[in-house]
Amino acid sequence: MPKADISYHNQLGKAANTRRAYRSAIRGWYVWAARHDLPALPARSEDVATYLADLALRERKPATIELHRAALRYLHHISHLPIPTTHALVSETLAGIHRSPRKTPPRQVKGLTWEMICEVVDRIPMTSLVDARDRAILLLGYGGALRRSELAAIQLEHVTLDEDCMRITLPHSKGDKKHQGTTIVIPRGITRHCPVRAWETWLRQSKLTPRNKNKDTKPENVNETTAAFPRIWLPAAAKNNEPPPAPKIGMKSLSDWSVAKIIKQRCQSAGIEGDFSGHSLRRGAITTGAQDGLDLIRLKRFSRHRDYRVLEAYIEEDQALSKHPGKTRF
Repeated sequence: MPKADISYHNQLGKAANTRRAYRSAIRGWYVWAARHDLPALPARSEDVATYLADLALRERKPATIELHRAALRYLHHISHLPIPTTHALVSETLAGIHRSPRKTPPRQVKGLTWEMICEVVDRIPMTSLVDARDRAILLLGYGGALRRSELAAIQLEHVTLDEDCMRITLPHSKGDKKHQGTTIVIPRGITRHCPVRAWETWLRQSKLTPRNKNKDTKPENVNETTAAFPRIWLPAAAKNNEPPPAPKIGMKSLSDWSVAKIIKQRCQSAGIEGDFSGHSLRRGAITTGAQDGLDLIRLKRFSRHRDYRVLEAYIEEDQALSKHPGKTRF
């Protein structure tokens, strides 16, 4: 196999977000090792254990520290070097970190339930392309229990429409480790909050269409797909009573960070208080499904979780209040 093919498939072995996180963790390790005049590669087990303990002293979360350990393991694995992270000293250090009392409780991101989503989108004025795009992002993200990275990655060719529903084919997603593709089905509704209608409104106003894939006419170094949710540059103010120029729609997708920022800003504009994030749409959709009485099997199929334990944690937290035995008696 040519070296280029090997490199390509090695990259597919880890999701893009994982590769970015590993690169950041490895940079942190090299900086720390240089500061303490220690060998970075190959690393020694005692140095790795000290590094992880130092991260804990800097109040890094246990999950973040585990990621640093995994990144160092991966670095040594692809370098064909002995792996220092499997040593008992490293394992015991991590076990102690997990047992240590935390100074701050874990962040609890608030889910956007259906009622909250309706309130948020009703406050969007719908006077610009940005409004139409953001409204579609919010309703599709909720309707498909989509992660922010999945929303950012949708391309026009991934979406098909018919009389009953829309289908979004995700070539890659967090739970799809073998990249077999996942299809999300969102039913067509009759209310103004229907995600499918919001998508159609966005397409109609933006006039987005898939780019020409003809190899004879396609310029070099151009992606073959059009971003479903691209960046939009607003025009400068018109001068001398001239008609205002149209907004400029970019060719690249919003980043997942931008999707999270849109969710936060739209919630703030609607006056809804809470710690919202890019995960709030997905969490809120799952929470609403549980409130509506969907069983775990249907919820797992909807949310595409690989493990029931994560799903149950969402439901248990929500039901701690709604099904408290004293709720109807206090």
